[in-house]
Amino acid sequence: MTVVVSPPLTEDQKREYNSYVLTAKQMLSRQENHEALRLYQRAYKLHPSDKLDAKISKLMVRALM
Repeated sequence: MTVVVSPPLTEDQKREYNSYVLTAKQMLSRQENHEALRLYQRAYKLHPSDKLDAKISKLMVRALM
């Protein structure tokens, strides 16, 4: 397992990150997996985490099925 450490986010970055994650969850509830994946990837670029990495990996596997 790789632990990713990123610098602290600014308040603007936190808002942007939270917006990406919230919208991605909404897209998933509507079965819009491709858009959710795109948003999770944008959130990951701002603030990498193991949890987001797992979500992205899961969506990528679904896309291949």
